[in-house]
Amino acid sequence: MHDFTRRALLQGGTALATAGALTGPALLEFAKAWAQSAPWKAEPGAKLTVMRWKRFVPSEDD
Repeated sequence: MHDFTRRALLQGGTALATAGALTGPALLEFAKAWAQSAPWKAEPGAKLTVMRWKRFVPSEDD
């Protein structure tokens, strides 16, 4: 089994950080373009319901 050294960990972390920094903006632009050209439309009368968290013990906030 391969023993991981601190140097190998730093090299791998640096490589991952660099790859993320270089591909991150490209993925965001792809997501924006994909969202604008989505092939489906919402059904007529469709609603979006958002549920919000309710504190279990309200007296803790006082």
